[in-house]
Amino acid sequence: MFVRHFYKKAFEILKTLPWKLLGLMLLGNLLVYLAGVIGVLPVISFPVSMVLTAVTTLVFLMHYRGEETEAEQLFDGFKNFWHVAGGMCWMALWVFIWTLIPLAGLVFGAIKAYSYRFTPYILMTEPEIPPTQALKKSMALTEGHKGPMFLSHLGVFGICAALIFVFVLLSLIPFVGLFFGLIGILAGLAAVVAASLFNRVLDAAFYQELACEPEEFAKEMAEEQSEADARREARQSAQLPPQNPAGSPEPETRYCPSCGEAQKSEAKFCSACGTKL
Repeated sequence: MFVRHFYKKAFEILKTLPWKLLGLMLLGNLLVYLAGVIGVLPVISFPVSMVLTAVTTLVFLMHYRGEETEAEQLFDGFKNFWHVAGGMCWMALWVFIWTLIPLAGLVFGAIKAYSYRFTPYILMTEPEIPPTQALKKSMALTEGHKGPMFLSHLGVFGICAALIFVFVLLSLIPFVGLFFGLIGILAGLAAVVAASLFNRVLDAAFYQELACEPEEFAKEMAEEQSEADARREARQSAQLPPQNPAGSPEPETRYCPSCGEAQKSEAKFCSACGTKL
């Protein structure tokens, strides 16, 4: 129910201006890449990349809220650079520390990454909150929701992986495999970009509804659960055998093999000719 609810919300948002959102996402990713390449030292390029990443998440949140979004807004994070950079770097540091745990480090790192997933939104929308407190607030807001959020993202990339796997198999077909291979590469790239776009919208939906509108979210989930229960009861009722007014199943009609007279289901002898049934 949780996953389906947010998938529905994300699809509704992507019906409006999907190409503009795609362009802003690609531009934001390009700026992050350029910051890493042009930056002389990691101590400079990494904070800049983190700020650009945080601003890109804010652009998706603004679009989800129905606000106007423009390319110039990708640089809004530099108005409060040290606050945003400090919070994002602090978040990245803690995720990295959790991954250092022997054997289960990657698992703990992934869990903490979802715990801190709302940190960019908090840093950008609530500048009065210190970076360390932004992480704690994100942990509180994502409590109980990390698993469903992970499954939501995993489902999207699972579809992409299945699509790529199909084209890999098609590329092995003799003579026409090269054609399918080229098409598969293009389809795979398109699928990855589409999945990234969809997951960005999902993250904005998660933050808006879980952090900003928790009561409205709980109300919508209760309504959807009631509708699902009603549909399930309707299906179950349709599968039940016909009932008589007393509520018990209608008795099966039997016929005498000798005279053909109708008999009650519990009768042992024909009421007309006395033949044993």
